[in-house]
Amino acid sequence: MHEAPEDHGSEDASSGPPDGEAAASFYDLFGTQALLLLFTGCLLLYFLFQGVLWGGRPGVAVWGLALAPVVGILVPIALVIRSLRRPVRSELWLFPLDGWQGLGVVLAILGTVPLDYALSAANLWFVAPDAEALRFQQNLVPTDAVSLAGGLVAVVVLGPLGEEVLFRALLLGTMGRLLRPWVAAVVVGVLFGMTHLAPWALLPLSLLGIVLGFLVLMTRTLTAAWLGHALFNLIGYLELARTGDVDTPALTRLSLQPGVLIGAPLLLGMAFWLLRRGGRDQDDAEPA
Repeated sequence: MHEAPEDHGSEDASSGPPDGEAAASFYDLFGTQALLLLFTGCLLLYFLFQGVLWGGRPGVAVWGLALAPVVGILVPIALVIRSLRRPVRSELWLFPLDGWQGLGVVLAILGTVPLDYALSAANLWFVAPDAEALRFQQNLVPTDAVSLAGGLVAVVVLGPLGEEVLFRALLLGTMGRLLRPWVAAVVVGVLFGMTHLAPWALLPLSLLGIVLGFLVLMTRTLTAAWLGHALFNLIGYLELARTGDVDTPALTRLSLQPGVLIGAPLLLGMAFWLLRRGGRDQDDAEPA
């Protein structure tokens, strides 16, 4: 992957994995225009396979939702990278997190969830979901153990992996060639919100996308965004499975409590401080 750069004020980010390998990255070999075309094509394939394989049907049909990111995003991108004889794992920056990074990611998401649900309530003041959107969400509610397992695989594992590869690897890696890293993370986060085609959730989805982008930049691994996205979805999906409430989730009511609204930004700030400190310690430990 085009390496998630530190913010040193340069508009050009360095290429290759963090061990300083000299070989050109997938991003250099493919080029910016071709990368954007690849992003667009995979996004359209993802939408197409979501409609064909799942189509918003209830029950065990949710397993089709689990397949959509695999055939629409993960397989095409892996094939392109392998066609250039580059290693998929390092090009997509799928490196493990250390313990402190994992803790920082978990704290960041726990701080983001209340802010996101509160922002969702504010968003609904301006744009309300239509009946079709509510039915779509209602059909995610598991009806038995098989549909629950399918929902967990789709919503918590493969969906986040596919979307993070598409947005925080492919698109962020591309935009990082054109913009400063933190600006690129914000732009990609907003595009993440917009491409969900849900104006009633634009603000919370954009906030989540921005936080996930910052996690990638601060940890230098896509695994942070995948873990964060998975945890965020897990919290929401378990609440949906428990209550079946798609109108005013209990998480929204909890998030609007004054104490929660005050504590959430503090928790998010603590998480970023922890990740930033861990990144500095890692830099100090690297040989010159």
